[in-house]
Amino acid sequence: MKKRILQTAMFTLAAFALLSFDNTTNWVKTGSSPQNYQMGTDIAANTEGAGLATIKSISNSGIGFGALMHQLEPSTFAGKRVKVTGIVKTNGVEDWGGIWLSVNQPVSSQTVRLDNMKHSNYSGSTKGYMMSEIVMDVPVNSTGIAYGSLLKGKGQIFTGRVFFDIVDKNVPLTK
Repeated sequence: MKKRILQTAMFTLAAFALLSFDNTTNWVKTGSSPQNYQMGTDIAANTEGAGLATIKSISNSGIGFGALMHQLEPSTFAGKRVKVTGIVKTNGVEDWGGIWLSVNQPVSSQTVRLDNMKHSNYSGSTKGYMMSEIVMDVPVNSTGIAYGSLLKGKGQIFTGRVFFDIVDKNVPLTK
């Protein structure tokens, strides 16, 4: 019982501390062409005052993608099915964007699982925020988890309220 309470407390603290886009200082700006994107937070974009991550194309080339990434230790989620939820809003997105999640394998640290929501087709301009989710199994021997938001091509995307939940194996995987 003590172990379960401690695990729950650690998970809650990790979710609160690591999953916030209020401050992108601890986030890595990455992607195939990060120089073509302005990345950061935009509190004004959310009427409820919470910081949202935003990625906006600043180049006319429209080639490549920009991403905000955060990494965490997989121990809390190892051997479990994880559901990552967040809100997404698009503005003039010509290709696609969304939240993403990847899990790395031992030794080589190569990605063994990746869901970048390409299949969800978040493009164009949305009238409001849409709830997005990724469901993925995290292998017991995982060495790292990376997640964040991304934009491929021209436009702007806003993401926020990203939470990790451990779910039952009956919850279907995405992708």
